[in-house]
Amino acid sequence: MQPPQIKPTVLEKERLYPNVALDLSVVNLNN
Repeated sequence: MQPPQIKPTVLEKERLYPNVALDLSVVNLNN
């Protein structure tokens, strides 16, 4: 059994928070 991921992937964040495009950009820069 794999341990749960610490933070969601960008695609998961995009699906969960489709309106937070700026946040996705910041996450991409910080990854």
